[in-house]
Amino acid sequence: MQVTFSRDDLRPIVSAAVAEILDRFGDPARVSYGEREAAALLGVEQVTLADERRRGRISAAKIGRSWSYSRADLVSFFERRKSESE
Repeated sequence: MQVTFSRDDLRPIVSAAVAEILDRFGDPARVSYGEREAAALLGVEQVTLADERRRGRISAAKIGRSWSYSRADLVSFFERRKSESE
């Protein structure tokens, strides 16, 4: 048996999943994540996230020797990748 979903059916489910994943990483008011945490949230390798940053596909701020990703940028990047794969 095959089950088929439309994009409109999946959109609220994916949005809820992203919100849940972000909430698991501590305080919902937290506004930024280091590269390792951001990669884990997105379900990609850290090197993949760094490549996406270098290509300008996701915004990040360099703080000292580390990169920091905002919650809003992570959600935006996830939404873009999701729509590109559809």
